[in-house]
Amino acid sequence: MAATPPAQKTNGAASSGLVLIMLNERHAKLLEDRGFDIELLDKLGVESSTTLGPDTIAIPIYEGGIKINTKYRTIAGEKLFSQEPGCKPVFWNVDCLTDETLKDQPLIITEGELDAIAAIQSGFGRVLSVPNGAPRKEGQHAGDRYKFIENAPNALNECREIILAIDADLPGTVLLNGLALRLGRVRCRWVKYPPECKDLADTLRLYCHRGVVETLNSAQWFEIDGLYRMADLPPLPELTPLDCGFPELKDHWKLREGDLALCRACQAQAKPQSST
Repeated sequence: MAATPPAQKTNGAASSGLVLIMLNERHAKLLEDRGFDIELLDKLGVESSTTLGPDTIAIPIYEGGIKINTKYRTIAGEKLFSQEPGCKPVFWNVDCLTDETLKDQPLIITEGELDAIAAIQSGFGRVLSVPNGAPRKEGQHAGDRYKFIENAPNALNECREIILAIDADLPGTVLLNGLALRLGRVRCRWVKYPPECKDLADTLRLYCHRGVVETLNSAQWFEIDGLYRMADLPPLPELTPLDCGFPELKDHWKLREGDLALCRACQAQAKPQSST
């Protein structure tokens, strides 16, 4: 988890004119019933709002400790989402990428902020959320949708293991593959959720912290074309060993048709002639 931001500052674009307060009693109860730690939400700056109706929360987005955007979502009734217009697209919690104390941890990327908070609450420190959810279909606004990757610090390129904890629905599948394509499938893993769950927030609600931990720890690597585990390969026919051509080695070294054999003489000695 990134360090708690200093006194909030804005760039002007993230100001909606609405007065935000801390989580009210109703919102705190709704979120507690879903398994969330209210103290953690408060530390992350989550507040009650009326932007999308009475059951709206506001989630600030920081970059370099400065608030540059605010996202709004409902937590009861119809699911609604919005954010301040014209803001720079960056990952939520992007500052965790440059936190040196977290650099050895796998990076987790989620589709929504509450999913990311579920991971943080379960003990994972290096967690991001995309700022704009999932596209409804492949190629939708593709030119701008992934701008947050370009805007991320160089530390993103240095991450060796990235767990994509994206929603298990059709838009989530589009986002999952879009992220893997742009981040590199070779360093990405994907998660399977427990029964009746489509994201980490559901997993926290139904299976508590242990469910979130087990889900993330069991993430599977993406398949790479042409790259296989030895256990996945079919058995090969046994090949007849062939004489290597060196009398002194014939009882110790054999060749097989189709293998590449490289010979090297000891330093300062003549190199033997050999064939492959």
